[in-house]
Amino acid sequence: MHKILFLSLALTLVACGDSALSSGGSCDVHKTAADCTADTACKVSGCPTCTQGGVSFDACVAKSANPVIACPAIACASQCQLHTNTPSCVADTTCEASGCSDCKGGTTFNGCYEKGAGPDIVCANVCPIDCAQNIGEATCNAATGCHSVFNKPDPSCKCTGVGCCMQCSSCGNGSAVCEMQNAPPCFAPPPVCDAGFVVSYGSQCPEGCVRATECPQK
Repeated sequence: MHKILFLSLALTLVACGDSALSSGGSCDVHKTAADCTADTACKVSGCPTCTQGGVSFDACVAKSANPVIACPAIACASQCQLHTNTPSCVADTTCEASGCSDCKGGTTFNGCYEKGAGPDIVCANVCPIDCAQNIGEATCNAATGCHSVFNKPDPSCKCTGVGCCMQCSSCGNGSAVCEMQNAPPCFAPPPVCDAGFVVSYGSQCPEGCVRATECPQK
């Protein structure tokens, strides 16, 4: 008889324990996500986080419970947006870097996005023209925004062809300036230009000679 009473009491306690656990009564004692998930009768209640599959720990409830939680909207950064420079971005085959020209043959880093999902960027920076790198009259004249500058290496040259004593010495930026502008005169002596050529000014001082056809038409 005693054994039957003891077994009956044990079953009653187990049943009471299961009932309390399923109602969420004993899950409240867990104050961390680790403790909560370690209890097979409980689960973590919370809102989604930016970690894949992650949930914040707001409470520990019974697995059968479905509490209603008002979760705030969150904007999670994509995997590509975690890259902070161009090399790491382009190394990820799913991403592409966004940027503008750095005027040195490369691009600035404005962000890393999934391929095809980057924003349309309007690059305001205009790279300055460096005409000096264009050597020779033909190359200089072919470059946009440049003009050929000539000098007369041998002042005593008396060749008969028009401009045959003139040699292309450099490539200037922009259009030729054939008249001194409104500024203090430069003390550098003007160059000697043959027929068909006129003095051109750069930064208000003579830069050399240019073909007269390069001068802006009045």
